[in-house]
Amino acid sequence: MSKHRSFLLPSLVASLAIIVAILAWGIFRKTSMYEASRQLAISTTEEIFSSTSGNLLVQLAHPVLLAQLPAESLNAFVASVPRIMGSLESISSISGTSDVSLIPVSFSPPTASYEIQLTFGENRVTALMELVYEQGNWPFTACRVDSPMLLN
Repeated sequence: MSKHRSFLLPSLVASLAIIVAILAWGIFRKTSMYEASRQLAISTTEEIFSSTSGNLLVQLAHPVLLAQLPAESLNAFVASVPRIMGSLESISSISGTSDVSLIPVSFSPPTASYEIQLTFGENRVTALMELVYEQGNWPFTACRVDSPMLLN
């Protein structure tokens, strides 16, 4: 009986250590993927609306986004926002999150969704950016700008 106990305790400790290591790696991965997707959303939003060119967004677009808005339409959309709203003055805030599993095995790819508050001249708008993590990259699956001025 003492042999059984002497084997059981190290096995339990080793199992617990493995579980803790997997969860620690998952937390690190989740944090770094959140930061990477957040920075990409901010930098891409700033670049496309400052330059009035959607080329960067087209390059970083997922096929799902390009199926909804072909490259020409995406470029036209990006160019229309500053033309209607005025020059991009600032990015005032970003909110949102990424959905990344803490465990290494997941049945769906990580995703991220952000609302970015922008100021164009005197106009405040919200840009909605959605991304999915595939093959080591965060391509954009959606890009929308909510403003009553853009509906007219």
